[in-house]
Amino acid sequence: MDGERAFRRRSRPGVCPRGRGRGHRLPRRDDLSHIAALAVGTAQRALDESVRHAATATQGGTPIGDFQLVQAMLADQQTGVLAGRALVRDTAAKYVAGEDRRIAPSVAKLYCTEMAGRAADLAVQVHGGSGYMRELTVERIYRDIRLLRLYEGTSEIQRLIIGGGLVREAKKNLS
Repeated sequence: MDGERAFRRRSRPGVCPRGRGRGHRLPRRDDLSHIAALAVGTAQRALDESVRHAATATQGGTPIGDFQLVQAMLADQQTGVLAGRALVRDTAAKYVAGEDRRIAPSVAKLYCTEMAGRAADLAVQVHGGSGYMRELTVERIYRDIRLLRLYEGTSEIQRLIIGGGLVREAKKNLS
């Protein structure tokens, strides 16, 4: 159970009735891979919604997916999703192996949450004016993805962790 805290289901009268709030495992703050993975999954959903809309919506009788700039937006989303997925897998493997439990998770969290924000923005763009309406999935994604850039350390904090870690590593290697 190294690196996590476990709460057992226990009932304490007056403190936590029927064990509510117990039984959860909380990851250590230095394992941000789960947030990066959530961001990649959300970006994938934004891409899926964008592709579906591009294939079915028309402008002047032509599917908008036939327009090159819409194709470019889809390509940018796909590129980000694939890069993010590879980064999450690599980071998780390094974390489990004990090779890197600080810099790589911060890199994954930073890249993937920022990428997901861009993917959500592009999804709204592909959907046009309707992309900002509450009835559509992409509007919800656009709102929700912002939280991931704040949760468990803002993007700015992740940059400080990454940069500071790289400098510390370089100093250690020079000694």
